[in-house]
Amino acid sequence: MSGFAAVRWFFFAVYLAIFFTLPPWLLWEHTGLLVGLFLTAVFIYWLRVHATERIQRRLAVRKLTFAEAPQVHTIVDEYCRRLRIRKPQLDLLESLSVNIAQFGFRRGATHLVLTRGLVDALRPPELAAILARELCLLKAGEVPGQSWLSQFLAVIDWFVGTPVKISSHHVRREYSLKLVSRQVVFYPLSLFPTFLLRSRRDPGKLDLQSLGLSKKPEALAEALRFIDAVKDRHPLAVPFNARHLFLLPPTTKDPLARIFFDSEELHPRIGSLEKLRRVLTLS
Repeated sequence: MSGFAAVRWFFFAVYLAIFFTLPPWLLWEHTGLLVGLFLTAVFIYWLRVHATERIQRRLAVRKLTFAEAPQVHTIVDEYCRRLRIRKPQLDLLESLSVNIAQFGFRRGATHLVLTRGLVDALRPPELAAILARELCLLKAGEVPGQSWLSQFLAVIDWFVGTPVKISSHHVRREYSLKLVSRQVVFYPLSLFPTFLLRSRRDPGKLDLQSLGLSKKPEALAEALRFIDAVKDRHPLAVPFNARHLFLLPPTTKDPLARIFFDSEELHPRIGSLEKLRRVLTLS
């Protein structure tokens, strides 16, 4: 975790401390303050313990072996050598969607998740460009914060419950109640942690930085264009608490979720890469 990311995690811990400490402190003063701090420590420990395995289960991924994708492993090995970072574990998400994600809580113990669609659909130059971009994000130290956010959202999601829409009249009322509870409780409680723990790096700048590895702006532009083009044809079904881990967060039908958790737009980034390609061609 980078220095700035560590500062943001500290303020996240302060947010949790206020949430757990304020009610008992108002009730029992100093004793309540100690109880609240104890609850904060327990909650942070609960978020962290077996966190990597829990994210793996929520995403339903498995390890991507060298025999399955030797080219991917070779590219990642080379880029990690150049960036002087430890190679992440490569995981596979069996989905026709074209996307890529990362999670992990410390350097040297991160996971790079590739969808089946990404591995099968992208040509080697485009795949190399996407891998370079994601490894530059890993080098920047933003992955641990996003992983902490996934754990926090998962806990709140567990308390609020996931609405499931079924046809009966009784369940429709229950669905509405759960949906309202998510919008009234889940989203407001998640705003400040989301602001703190989501990557603050400019995605466009990361795209340009990754060109130092791949050397091919046209390949990265084409890969992003393809990812954007097939997102509706092969939608990615992942839990809401994990959508921010992906290069292109899956869309959500909840209008309030689209307001609170803005989705990534790839068109401006593709345009910047195309301009760079034309400049390099003319030069």
